[in-house]
Amino acid sequence: MVPCIFHLAREVHVKTRGMAYLGLFEFVKKEFGKQALLNLLEGLVEFPEMFIRDIEAYQWYPSDVFNEAVECLVTELGNGDISVARRFGRFLCDMYASEHPVDMIAINTETPGGTPLESFNRLWLIYHDRGSFTQTENEIYLDLDKDMSLAYMNKIAGFTERYLEIAGISFVSVEVYETKPNTMILKM
Repeated sequence: MVPCIFHLAREVHVKTRGMAYLGLFEFVKKEFGKQALLNLLEGLVEFPEMFIRDIEAYQWYPSDVFNEAVECLVTELGNGDISVARRFGRFLCDMYASEHPVDMIAINTETPGGTPLESFNRLWLIYHDRGSFTQTENEIYLDLDKDMSLAYMNKIAGFTERYLEIAGISFVSVEVYETKPNTMILKM
């Protein structure tokens, strides 16, 4: 396994596209029911039903709320089981792939935009207004401008794992390790 280190730094207000929120809503309703979704959002937003109704797929929303919702998904609905975040990431990837199959190109290092790093950057910016992946010899850094929770990083790992499977790379396993503040190591 090649270690990939994700460094998260600098406090800035990052935004997340509504499609990530919509995926969260669908996942929670499917796995836990509509009432669980309302309960999850109750402590995060003032009017949960209005929030659910008014989210638009291609609009930008605060990442802080999304990050907290993923954390609550794990702690409250998943009873602390971090694999719930990973399942959500896989679900989100499948949802995106079904709506935008052209974006889910097979990773091919001989074509522009086809290397894993270029693909991750392209997909990251579909869901987030900033942040990028860079790579050194054995490490991949994610400069996100914001510290995200371990649950959120596991959501990213699940999405990444599923994306690589869709791209035709078999036997993919992505593990997340928290090594120190603002640093995550993913082994693939």
